[in-house]
Amino acid sequence: MKGWKWGFKLALALSLCLLPFGRAFAAESESLKADSDTAGAVVEYEDLRELLKTGNFTLKQTKEKQENSIAPYKEMQDILQEEQKYMEEMAESYEEDGNAQMQEFYEERAKQLKVSASQVGTQIRRMSSYSQEKAYEKQVDACLVTAQTLMNSYNQMEEQIKAQEKQAEYVKASCEETAARNQAGLVKEEEVLSAENSLTAVNHTLASLKEQRDEIKESLLSMLGLSGETEIQIGAIPEPDMEAIGAIDFESDKQTAVSNDSTYVSELNSKVKGTDARELRSRRVEDAEANEIISITSSYEKLQNTKLAYEAAMEAFEAAELQYQALLRKKQAGLLSRTDYLQGEASYAAKRAAKEVAAMNLLQAYETYQWEVKGRI
Repeated sequence: MKGWKWGFKLALALSLCLLPFGRAFAAESESLKADSDTAGAVVEYEDLRELLKTGNFTLKQTKEKQENSIAPYKEMQDILQEEQKYMEEMAESYEEDGNAQMQEFYEERAKQLKVSASQVGTQIRRMSSYSQEKAYEKQVDACLVTAQTLMNSYNQMEEQIKAQEKQAEYVKASCEETAARNQAGLVKEEEVLSAENSLTAVNHTLASLKEQRDEIKESLLSMLGLSGETEIQIGAIPEPDMEAIGAIDFESDKQTAVSNDSTYVSELNSKVKGTDARELRSRRVEDAEANEIISITSSYEKLQNTKLAYEAAMEAFEAAELQYQALLRKKQAGLLSRTDYLQGEASYAAKRAAKEVAAMNLLQAYETYQWEVKGRI
């Protein structure tokens, strides 16, 4: 049931984290833009959370609103504490002079100021309460989910482009070889046209992949307040933690996911009056629990299926590795034409890309599962 919701929430989170565009583009990520020169700067996966906090316009605006609402009270508290300190010093001065009456007067004023400063301090603590900070961290999490997805997608595009570039090299060489054979009268003109069409199709696909990659990069940089900083590089995606994936306690996670589900919590805490209303709330709570169990089960099953796909891709790549080593030996021995070698390289690159993409899919499936357990998606 939540399958479509995940896609919807991702799109919603992306729109929220990127708005308003005009000002978000102008924002700067302090962690990467300490000066105007960003050449060589790299966005690392593990730094995304802090980069969002320092560069994302929406998050910065939320934090600034919290801090600005507290600032007048903090200033008031500082003034009261300064006055309290002054009154205490005056009381000590009159104590030294032996003037008990004035000493008592200033001591009483100091006590009153201390109480007032304490009351203001209580107000500050209320305004910067755990619930407000928790709400802010949830907003950060929502943006982080989107940023992780974008960075994962960018790296997958990069792998696909590398493989497609190798394929383009092979198809170009094959096209040239076909044209040469046509000149020698060994193949018909139709085969030349077919080869040229294949080359056009491969180059079109490659150009499309690069365009999509650049669009994803711009979306990610915009989230980080780095729009237009094309010289900034996007770092690699970490390998999936197979030990952590294998250690998942699904039954425990299922209960945690239910207790963290926003709909379940909202229904559970809703206040109602009357027997009928209580019964209706009870059914809504049961429905929310059942829906979340279905959703987390689906996420868990997807994770397990993605794990199997990753293991299959690893096996295929290991076999391709052996074939590639044999290809290199044949090349060294002069037993391959250029076209045959490029075909073997393209096949190896495709298997390598499939392995890398499978690894990234597994990491994303694991993180999606973890986010759902935490009640963030």
